[in-house]
Amino acid sequence: MAEREVKSGVTEFIHAFGNHLQTLSLVSDVLRRDLPRSREIELLSATVDQMMELTSSFQACARRPNHRSDKVIAILCKLAKKKSRG
Repeated sequence: MAEREVKSGVTEFIHAFGNHLQTLSLVSDVLRRDLPRSREIELLSATVDQMMELTSSFQACARRPNHRSDKVIAILCKLAKKKSRG
């Protein structure tokens, strides 16, 4: 698998994951609005917010074209191939 294909796949995964987090954020907002305040809802909301920030940072990093990130992706591809072969 070419490094560009992996990078494209990673970008697509990050985008889809971000979409799921946005959905969870909407759900937690509805829960906070419609239910009595609870620790669980606050924890869910805070966790989703943190994951959205992390995903956004990772996406920004994945978008940056630099030689170092290409090397990391190439190494990960090689390791994945070795792992899949047994």
